[in-house]
Amino acid sequence: MALDPDPASRVTMHQRPRPRAEAVLTTRRWHAIALSAVTMAARTLAVLAWASGPDPAAGTPAVAGTMAFDTFVLHQFINLLNSRHETRTVFHADTLRNRWRWFLLATVLGFLIAATHLEPLERLFDTTSITFAKLTICAHVASTGLWIEEAHTLIHRTHTKEPKQ
Repeated sequence: MALDPDPASRVTMHQRPRPRAEAVLTTRRWHAIALSAVTMAARTLAVLAWASGPDPAAGTPAVAGTMAFDTFVLHQFINLLNSRHETRTVFHADTLRNRWRWFLLATVLGFLIAATHLEPLERLFDTTSITFAKLTICAHVASTGLWIEEAHTLIHRTHTKEPKQ
């Protein structure tokens, strides 16, 4: 997913180049990465602790483990959307128009469903089938990352002057 092909931004050539001494990963970006990592880990572990099902036995797939796996993968799904721009909302037209991004996201979702519903892949990933309702819970938990990053972006955007897109 990291190879998501984004078209060039219309304002890129109107921005001043960053200074040579400035790091590619700015302090703001490191803060965003840390916030994302901590909240993603906390939400995934919360699903693992909360999910119902019998106590897992060694070598036996558990519902809680499958839900944690699904939540983690869906976090990466959300990260693909969140990481495209520092000051632009995910709901910008450029994000919504990128067909390759949606193809990649649909492929990831298809693989996730296959990993939890096709027996050979269940054995490979040590997962078990879960209901649509439980998958929906995983999606809701993972989607909070989108809203946290949208709030973070909004705060940053109000403090940054950037040319209109």
